[in-house]
Amino acid sequence: MGQLDGSQRGGFLATPDSEINPNCRSLDELSRQHRALILCGAPGAGKSVEIYAYCQRLIEDESVCLLAYGADAIDDSGALREISTGHPEWEKAQQEGRKIVLVIDGFDQIRFPSGKPLAVLSRLLGSCDLANVRLILGCRTSDWDSSLGESLLARWGQSLGEGVFEICPLQRSDVSEAAASIGIENPKEFLDAIQEMRAEVHAQWPLTLEPLLHRHANGLELSVSAKELYNDSVTRLLDSARDEQSDSLLSATTTRQIARRIAALQVFKQSQSIQLSVDLPSRDELTSSDIIGPEGEQMEWSATTGAPSELNLRQIKHVVGTGLFTAHGVKNRGFVHQAYAEFLAAEYVKGLSVTALKEILTVHVDWREAVPPQLTETAAWASVMNEEWFQWLLSHYPQILLRADGTQLSTTQKGELLQRLLARVSSYDALPFREIDRLTPSFAFPGMASRLSEVIRDASADSSARRFAIQVAERCRLLEVEPALWELLERGGTKH
Repeated sequence: MGQLDGSQRGGFLATPDSEINPNCRSLDELSRQHRALILCGAPGAGKSVEIYAYCQRLIEDESVCLLAYGADAIDDSGALREISTGHPEWEKAQQEGRKIVLVIDGFDQIRFPSGKPLAVLSRLLGSCDLANVRLILGCRTSDWDSSLGESLLARWGQSLGEGVFEICPLQRSDVSEAAASIGIENPKEFLDAIQEMRAEVHAQWPLTLEPLLHRHANGLELSVSAKELYNDSVTRLLDSARDEQSDSLLSATTTRQIARRIAALQVFKQSQSIQLSVDLPSRDELTSSDIIGPEGEQMEWSATTGAPSELNLRQIKHVVGTGLFTAHGVKNRGFVHQAYAEFLAAEYVKGLSVTALKEILTVHVDWREAVPPQLTETAAWASVMNEEWFQWLLSHYPQILLRADGTQLSTTQKGELLQRLLARVSSYDALPFREIDRLTPSFAFPGMASRLSEVIRDASADSSARRFAIQVAERCRLLEVEPALWELLERGGTKH
């Protein structure tokens, strides 16, 4: 992991202590150096895996009171208090002088009826003696609220630069080990294929590395399309529990349709898990009745999205029993990764009108429609499946389109996006580096280098626009802008 300062960009890291990223540290090292840690990363970067492994190492330490939870355990401020400062073990450990380690993974997925979870946590901790308390939060990079985070870290006397770290991409050695673990005899051949296809942007993260490995192992061509890779993973996971009996119960198409519906309900109704027992569900749990839905609602969804017209509990149990879902506690189930739910939710609503999409993907803030952080990934996926929605985002929130799969956008769409972003930057509406870093070579298009070179050469252009053009060229690997950069240097443009 490296500090979240924008200096760590690009493909693989050769070694953890390489000059590419001198700030790279293990979570164990960071936890010894900092009492409060915010571990950020893109969807599928491996945050949960790293946090889980860290907690497993702490379980056997009797001198530590470990309180570790996921977002599914926290549905309001009362629940947040119960798993932290109001937990019986918290007070007991304080009295005994033991170290308390509070770990909350998926913090960005916590949704309260009112109030912001980060502000609530900061307030709860503000009333406690934190001398023996350590905190680790897992959160998506783009959803991290730096202003509220600053007040939280200040409880330990830390600044943002001292407590916020981003999980680093996989190293070449990690990818080689992963390839060997599934029986690929020549991992170097796989790495060479990744480089040839320029697929490093996917191979550097665990969630999209897996389908690349399976493609290579099965002799299939590698893909640089995130949509294709997600589709591969979802298809494979849904097929993982199929047998002759399940084949007669549900076709692969119907299984996926039901999974899409569950995903949409979870994402848009802000549910954390699926409860199929007879127990009374909590506010953030989906039930079979929710999934089956009222007849009128179900028919309406079916007409626009292809959802099955009839659902029953047996079918639902079959779908949530596949590898796409995992246990959430003793009785509940949930998606094995939130990123899959967001992808499938977009597939489910892709046929809706812009008016209908705005109803489920936006909230009203200060008399305007805004896409909340929890829905930005689904909004981005929907943009490559619905042209009208792409145009709405382009007009109102073009930065969200940087999260989309660039391989699914047309040359015209990419050109429109570049123009819109340049206009925003020129009007002093700066984009944070973490949004610009979502750009990949898949966003490049014929004529892009020429347009960026114009901006770089334009002495009258705003310096922010020029910097942005250089960053875009870097992220999209456009070597054709090099002459424009030399001209900028020759006229003393480095001061900009």
